[in-house]
Amino acid sequence: MTLEHIYLSFFDILSTMITFLTFRTKTTAIVKEAVAPLSKEHVIASLRKSPYCFATDGSSDEDEKLFPLMFR
Repeated sequence: MTLEHIYLSFFDILSTMITFLTFRTKTTAIVKEAVAPLSKEHVIASLRKSPYCFATDGSSDEDEKLFPLMFR
């Protein structure tokens, strides 16, 4: 299964989800419990197959510090 196939499947699911009204709590639970674990597994599997590098840059704009990671 390619990354493109996964994203297309996700957008099919997303278009179905748009018909349902969800508020922040439920949406957060869907992302954390369903979408994030699958995405994480896919990224880890992809990184194990070939060489990679990564970069990070901490944000200082808000009270909460964020350190996003970028893999290539």
